[in-house]
Amino acid sequence: MDSLFAKELYEIKRQTFLNGFIQNPDHFSEALAFSYYHRISPIFHEGDDGVSLYEDVYEVSTCFASRIIKYIDDNFFGQSDKKMTFSHLEGEFGKENRWNIYLVLTYAKLDVRFNYKLWDDISSDSPFGIDGIPSKFLPEECNF
Repeated sequence: MDSLFAKELYEIKRQTFLNGFIQNPDHFSEALAFSYYHRISPIFHEGDDGVSLYEDVYEVSTCFASRIIKYIDDNFFGQSDKKMTFSHLEGEFGKENRWNIYLVLTYAKLDVRFNYKLWDDISSDSPFGIDGIPSKFLPEECNF
């Protein structure tokens, strides 16, 4: 499909969803709204085949988001003594990807993925302040 056409379709889909979220947030997923707002591949919401019509539109790709989630799954769970920190993830995925790591982690937390211990560990050295990774995404945060 033509890249420009895919971008236009995505923007229509994105803005329609976000307008619905703003008007009636109880009927929409905060996590999906966050992913649309920040143009993150919605890996938890739109299939798991790794192929998306909108892949070229996402600012955080399906591949990158999936790699982070898989890395956490493979290296954190089942290892109760292991601590997964934000710095550890930056070391694995590169400090130049700090913002994208943060976006993927926020999307995962909003979708209630993983447990409180992981979020406490990641927030303990988060470069994004005392609150670390947010657990809410409010309609008021959507600015067009």
